[in-house]
Amino acid sequence: WGSKLDFFNTVFLAGGGAKELVEYMKDFYEKIVLVKNAQFANARGFLKVAELEEKKAVNVR
Repeated sequence: WGSKLDFFNTVFLAGGGAKELVEYMKDFYEKIVLVKNAQFANARGFLKVAELEEKKAVNVR
């Protein structure tokens, strides 16, 4: 990402390896946040998107 990191206020780490990476990543970028229950954060996010899409599909019918 190089200099493009300056455009981000905060970087949120999620996923199964986030807990292991957070301290290493802080050496490169200090505005790193490990999300709560990082191992399942991606799955929870996709579930929320799926639920919203389902609601939209039901409302279209």
